[in-house]
Amino acid sequence: MVATTPGAASSGVSGFSQLPNDVIAKTVGPLLTPANAVSLAKTSHGMGLAPGVMSNPSTANANSLISVRDGIARANLIHQLHLQGKVTPRSIENTPLKVEHLLSKPFNITNSVTLSGHSDSVISASFSPDGTLIMSTSDEEQIGVWSQAGSESSWSNAIAQMQQLCAQSASFSPDGRQLVTCNPYGGVFVWNPASDSGQWTDMEQWCDEEKWNVHELSGHTACVNCANFSSDSREIVSASDDKTVRVWSQPANTDQWHSVVLSGHTNWVNDANFSPNGRQLASASNDGTVRLWNRADDGSWRPVTTLVHPKCVNSVSFSPDNCRIVTACNDNIVRVWGQAAGDQWDSVALSGHTDSVLSARFSPDGNDIVSASVDKSARVWSRRANDMQWHSIALLGHTGGVTCATFSPDNCHIVTASHDNTMKVWSR
Repeated sequence: MVATTPGAASSGVSGFSQLPNDVIAKTVGPLLTPANAVSLAKTSHGMGLAPGVMSNPSTANANSLISVRDGIARANLIHQLHLQGKVTPRSIENTPLKVEHLLSKPFNITNSVTLSGHSDSVISASFSPDGTLIMSTSDEEQIGVWSQAGSESSWSNAIAQMQQLCAQSASFSPDGRQLVTCNPYGGVFVWNPASDSGQWTDMEQWCDEEKWNVHELSGHTACVNCANFSSDSREIVSASDDKTVRVWSQPANTDQWHSVVLSGHTNWVNDANFSPNGRQLASASNDGTVRLWNRADDGSWRPVTTLVHPKCVNSVSFSPDNCRIVTACNDNIVRVWGQAAGDQWDSVALSGHTDSVLSARFSPDGNDIVSASVDKSARVWSRRANDMQWHSIALLGHTGGVTCATFSPDNCHIVTASHDNTMKVWSR
């Protein structure tokens, strides 16, 4: 199944895409080698280059070309993996990362695995930073932890029943050292293994509350719908039915967390996320808006833009390059937003779902989007260089509404969660 929607032209460095292919291949292509991809990512991050062409890093010749955008995305992906400790410049040079072929074609699914164990609707699922674990939450007020057991088609699991883990959502910090959960009673909890030797893959640890140090962050007065870390793992943003967003930070050398309240929504706040560079924050609400907040020089947060939707907005997230936002709405539409001029944002509507869209997230390279819907499907949306349309494939197999969907850090898998009490891991 394929759905297409016209997309807006990308903006970028003036004149770059007009250079001849062989000139770009000779001048830019050699820069993007595996050995220096990390440093290139640091200098190119956020440039927003227009679609052009550069030499494929693996062959470095004018006969094998990929877009500048995809090349930069590849470097940024490697940089993200480097920050997470998954790769080093040396391992990049010596180990194939399954990156080149991922950026040269749309996301195609080769197989899926069903993960069963929950006895009620699964409402969230996310990968650990290294991609070896999946953490899920369900309406049974339990958390599931799934560890890959030797092969892509084999996962072992533990179902934890600790009181504070009756969670609306649960996610790892990007540095892999903590996790954050939130519950229907206004609580946000930060979890650290009690022992320095504690391992996330220790399934027994997940079922023993005494093996954790737990910090409760108090402030919300109603159900907390999500809690997410910033990319540097130093802050947490939470969204609540009390119509507020809170940004939590921990001063150095203390166990205390302090929060700043962001007000302005007139109904429940369903989702909130930091931009990757930490300079912006976006929140999505049942009031039909997404509010964008900028971090001021003094560290405070100031509202700058409101993105209006026709119905409730269920999720919002930034692209890896900080330049785009994707939203999921109850009008069955996924919208991709880009900043036009000043504080003005334009959007492209992606149609294909036949019921409310509950979640939408970018892939780690920024080229794809995965969305989840009450219509029992997830969809992967792709747009490649010189193609002004978004194309989608439907991921079918769940027998209940799909509550969320997200990519793995290496961009090779997608996990979906569903009201049918299961999750599915989809692989290229």
